[in-house]
Amino acid sequence: MRWFQGSAYAVALSLCSGLPAFAQPYEFEGAWGLVGTQCATAGDTVPTEITATEIRFYESRCAIAEVTPVGEAGSTWQVAAECRGEGEEWLVPFLFAILETEARQSMVIINMDYGRARLTERCG
Repeated sequence: MRWFQGSAYAVALSLCSGLPAFAQPYEFEGAWGLVGTQCATAGDTVPTEITATEIRFYESRCAIAEVTPVGEAGSTWQVAAECRGEGEEWLVPFLFAILETEARQSMVIINMDYGRARLTERCG
């Protein structure tokens, strides 16, 4: 199991403030569809839904355990998640990186355990 540094700090901050550790809105929140799928509404290419506390994929859901910003640009985060689906549970370290272009907003979602990257675009 891998956990990101700072989890004790996040928990302590949460307990002291009385607020959830991840209460702030993040730029990565929203619906993200694979590039080229036009944010399909059915089948295994439905958009990935991300909130401050959860990631919802086609057949699995992940509770976000920790969010750690990477650098100072405010467009990349390490996200530790506790996932479950199809009767299994597992821990996943993700990297979310937002790319801004004139035409659209995209995000690369990397599963750091598998090294698998998905290029997505914001839906809606």
